[in-house]
Amino acid sequence: MIYQRKGEYSAALEKYEQSLKIEEELGDRAGVALSLGQIGSIYHQQKKYPEAFENYLIAFSILTELESPQAQIAANNLIDLRKDWGEKEFEEAIKKKSNDE
Repeated sequence: MIYQRKGEYSAALEKYEQSLKIEEELGDRAGVALSLGQIGSIYHQQKKYPEAFENYLIAFSILTELESPQAQIAANNLIDLRKDWGEKEFEEAIKKKSNDE
């Protein structure tokens, strides 16, 4: 988080990806979701909206499955992304994701 606040996005991504790997190895699904949310946040701040979307969506899905109260935060991240990215682009990403599954 410190790197992210300082705008050092590549360092922050590296740390979150390390955390993600450890959480996956431990089977910590909530931790995985939170790391994905942080990674999505970095991409969002960098205006890399497709990458943010992917990470936010997976985080939301996991947190919803776990019935975590954090799912609302993940939903809010997606809402904010929709505003910043644009409704048309966001809806296209949703449709594409639906067709891929």
